[in-house]
Amino acid sequence: MKRMWASGIEMGEASIETDFSFGKCQECHPTRGDFCDRCHDFAGVAPKCWECHDYPQTAADR
Repeated sequence: MKRMWASGIEMGEASIETDFSFGKCQECHPTRGDFCDRCHDFAGVAPKCWECHDYPQTAADR
């Protein structure tokens, strides 16, 4: 997944020709806490995605 994310960043969002996009992830993983945060906490990393990008909130996140 990390490799797919990195190649998407290098190519730019508009040129990604795969189903591995942020929007595709959100289809099955609608809440940031249950998906992104859980994995990042487990890995002990603190990406700064959410300083600039917004993950749409659901009732479960509020």
